[in-house]
Amino acid sequence: MFALLAPFLALLVAEAPHGTSCDRRGVLVRAAAACGVRAASAAGLLSVAAPPLPAHADVASQILKFDGDGKLLDDYSGETQFRTLRQGAASLQILAAWKLREDGSYEDPTLGSAATGVVMRTIVTDRPETAALGRPEQIDLVRTLELEPELVRADLVAAAVRKSNGVTFYDFDLALSPSKCDTEMATACLPNKVILLSCGVRAGQLHVVRVDASPDQWKRAGTALRLLRSSFSVDAAAA
Repeated sequence: MFALLAPFLALLVAEAPHGTSCDRRGVLVRAAAACGVRAASAAGLLSVAAPPLPAHADVASQILKFDGDGKLLDDYSGETQFRTLRQGAASLQILAAWKLREDGSYEDPTLGSAATGVVMRTIVTDRPETAALGRPEQIDLVRTLELEPELVRADLVAAAVRKSNGVTFYDFDLALSPSKCDTEMATACLPNKVILLSCGVRAGQLHVVRVDASPDQWKRAGTALRLLRSSFSVDAAAA
């Protein structure tokens, strides 16, 4: 099964340092110093509308960078216009050119369909802070984030920890494959959906953003979708 997933997962996970184990469910804490940060930050950073990076491509310039407050320091943000989407105290930055369609998807006027949906919501929690949810790679995401049951089957491709406005956020990349595979066609077992998640606890609320994309949308706009998810923040006024 993993062999069949490999071509698709190559879009999400960058090559880790030699000798480091980067399995799909241990990309963060178990090898954080050598693998997790690099794999979670550099994973899948493709130029928009570009083919997958070669195995030995220099990805250093494509790693997302943040300052101490979680502000993006990537050159991409300095060349592109963004607009803010808000829901209550939560907000994120989306490309200004992207248009919201009636079905909840987003479209880039030049590249075409970019995302199936972007949803922000809150869940009441008794956890005082994000760290109280547990270690990122051990969290039951379906139960904790109240996701649909079918995502139990999704592969956790990458996980990362960041801070923004004094709140710690956990970011997750999931890849969901069809429930049934066509044994005559290997490509039928490749993931048919990418789900990017971010969550953080502030003032008794678990704030969550979810970005859904098809494989084609991910190929077109993977970098922009990752920037979108990683811009998720919650105002200090919510405390």
